[in-house]
Amino acid sequence: AADGTPNVFIIEVNPRSSRTVPFISKVTGVPLVKVASKVMLGDSLQDQGYAEGLHPQLPLFAVKAPVVSM
Repeated sequence: AADGTPNVFIIEVNPRSSRTVPFISKVTGVPLVKVASKVMLGDSLQDQGYAEGLHPQLPLFAVKAPVVSM
């Protein structure tokens, strides 16, 4: 934002993230399912070598487009 406040982008509002999570994992290189599973078992993000906050900006744009099979 113009005032220096970070922008928040909503990727998907869908509890069934079977398509988004693998897409984001591939784009960022972060194995989100593995990381989340370890968090649920008690390992913190810091224990796994991840810091809090946003992933560093990558020199690319990734677009997830819907596929309609009609």
